[in-house]
Amino acid sequence: MVPTAASWAAAASPSLGELARAFGNMAGVVAERMAAGLSTPSMAVLAGTGRCLELYRQVLLVRCLLTWFPSVQWEQQPFSAMRALCDSFLRLFQRAAPPVFGNTLDVSSLLAMTALRILARLLTPSVPNGL
Repeated sequence: MVPTAASWAAAASPSLGELARAFGNMAGVVAERMAAGLSTPSMAVLAGTGRCLELYRQVLLVRCLLTWFPSVQWEQQPFSAMRALCDSFLRLFQRAAPPVFGNTLDVSSLLAMTALRILARLLTPSVPNGL
């Protein structure tokens, strides 16, 4: 049996899980190499920045989840503060990735959270196992 182009493409294309693991491993290696040449105070600042980005990502997630509830009054606190904090960052990604399927699906929030996660992962130095 002669292999076809489709069978070669299916065999050569990695799954989404494999790509995510490979990217996660690559980000870990970059973070370890960055941490290897830095002093302890620099590592502490980078780790704190990475943790702040993770916290911001969680606030962004809550903001995106709250958009599913039409009864949320965005003019009242704490929602207005959350909206002011997150919307300017989300607009950057909305320009890069406009809504699809006739303005029904906005993927910009997924892109924004993914970018924050990657940046936080790169900035947070990994701790060796056992410590």
